[in-house]
Amino acid sequence: MNIEFKNKIIKGNCFDVLKKLTKKDNIKLVLTDPPYLHNKGGGKTKGTEGKSKIANSPIYKFDSFMMEQMSSFEEKEIYNLLNEYNRIMDKMNCFIFCNDTLIPYYTMWAIKNKKKFTLLTWEKPLSILNRNRFSQNLEYIVRIYDDGTALNLIDLEKYPYKKIYYSKTQKINTPKLKLHPTQKPINYLKGIIELCTNEGDLVLDTFFGSGVTGLACLELNRNFIGIEITDKYFKISNELINKTKNQTRLF
Repeated sequence: MNIEFKNKIIKGNCFDVLKKLTKKDNIKLVLTDPPYLHNKGGGKTKGTEGKSKIANSPIYKFDSFMMEQMSSFEEKEIYNLLNEYNRIMDKMNCFIFCNDTLIPYYTMWAIKNKKKFTLLTWEKPLSILNRNRFSQNLEYIVRIYDDGTALNLIDLEKYPYKKIYYSKTQKINTPKLKLHPTQKPINYLKGIIELCTNEGDLVLDTFFGSGVTGLACLELNRNFIGIEITDKYFKISNELINKTKNQTRLF
């Protein structure tokens, strides 16, 4: 492991930072939430979205940070990202959050590169009601992996509540304290980390956001590398990790 990056948040474009990583870093798991691809139709200017959508969350407003800056991840970026993950991992084992629009790109890359894949779902409260078509309260997690990355066997007699970790669908509320508009529940992330790594292993998150992946790793005695391009969330994630190291629990 490159000690320079251990339990550190690196500011920059993940495609640039990934070039500095190799198989020698011994990354066991990628757990990340890249930008999605959202259809921004229904009007090209603020206030012209139409009357079919009822947003229960401000992150879905036309001019929100998410819709303007985190909704344009397409086939080229996905293929480049997966190629880099494949290059730096001895055995590929990646869990990638996405929306339904992007599922074909992730799964076709897996097929073309002779990888295995499975699809998990996170059921959450309905954030936006679109009365022209079925509304979305699911997020998808594509797992792309190689042979030799079987899930850990958790002692369910000792920890019966952890049996939900093995389910392809989990129903969990969104975090009450959100430091990032697309922040994921820490307990969901901890389940994946516990199933796929051992203590001391290294987890990579190339879209670190508010740093909850790093927090989950520290609570489970894993190491992490986080990459974040945005000044605001680079600062927020550093504050979160530093407070965690000082044993101040925020979630």
